[in-house]
Amino acid sequence: MNREPAHDFTSGSPYLTANFAPVEVETTAFDLKVTGSIPAELAGRFLRIGPNPATPPDAASYHWFAATGMAHGLRLRDGKAEWFRSRFVKDAAASTAMGREPIPGPAPQRRDGPVNTNFTRVGDKVYAIVEAGSLPVELDYELESVARSDFDGTLETGFTGHPKFDPVTGEQHALTYEPGEPVRYVSVGRDGRATTKARIDLPHIPLIHDVAFTASFIVVPDLPVTFQPQTARTAFPWLWDESRESRIGLLPRNGDVSRLQWFSAPRCFVFHFVNGTSEVHDFGPGRMTLEPVFVRRPGAVQEDDGWIMSYVYDGNRNLSDVVILDAQDFAGEPIATIHLPVRVPFGFHGGWAADTHLSREAPDAS
Repeated sequence: MNREPAHDFTSGSPYLTANFAPVEVETTAFDLKVTGSIPAELAGRFLRIGPNPATPPDAASYHWFAATGMAHGLRLRDGKAEWFRSRFVKDAAASTAMGREPIPGPAPQRRDGPVNTNFTRVGDKVYAIVEAGSLPVELDYELESVARSDFDGTLETGFTGHPKFDPVTGEQHALTYEPGEPVRYVSVGRDGRATTKARIDLPHIPLIHDVAFTASFIVVPDLPVTFQPQTARTAFPWLWDESRESRIGLLPRNGDVSRLQWFSAPRCFVFHFVNGTSEVHDFGPGRMTLEPVFVRRPGAVQEDDGWIMSYVYDGNRNLSDVVILDAQDFAGEPIATIHLPVRVPFGFHGGWAADTHLSREAPDAS
């Protein structure tokens, strides 16, 4: 096990303080302490990813969205917490900092920026993903970076940080964007190949993190946070554009751009599209949860038959736990709490990667 050094990150950015601060080392820990009982049906890895600079950043210019990624994973099997691992996603900066050769890929020195936002399964492989240009990074079972991927040459540009899985067709839907390119509607099939179904030319480059779809349409948000060329050398050149209004596009799922319809919307910015409901579980004073994930019980009939899993940061101990709740008793006591020997910083997305496949909750880690 590798313990975190006590590095005092300088003030200047709120995302370098408390549990937003990066951890400085990769961790491997075995036979973790458990309170309660882990359901025996849970066989796989509970994954989490977020930004984690590989070297101490400049606090004055640091932006949370633009940092090297770190993948975290908890391995469960036979009612035991077998291991916890954290590994840098080896972008160019991390490889240099660690004295390693860059990972291979289809376009050396291109699209090799940070990957820090989510995971997805394409074919039989698990990838760390990000939007706005960088290619996905294939990860092995123990979260080591293997290679950059363009899905066997079928991905025209970068990918997205938030694809959505269609349980009817088995495809993943994505809207991709980056400077100098049109917005693309991309579908990734069960065969692991990407198809660009539409290229949408806009007079600006909007930040589009998420996608929503219906049986007939892809929902295309065109909102006032856009790429600002005059700030291109800053850490994060997507800014609010006071001159732009909001609109929502409905694109037929066959990608026929000639039938794309635009509708005015209230002036706003939206990261995620979700349905709404409200239930509460109190993790206790000083304890803050990261994004929870629902894991369906194998063979379940009822839609809420399964477990809610979450990484929970305990500010009193400066350590993290993984908490497992009964989804049908959300406010009740945890079924199990797995105590980690390190903290997992606040980050973005994650999911459950069953040993047989990557659960559909993983790519849509809303």
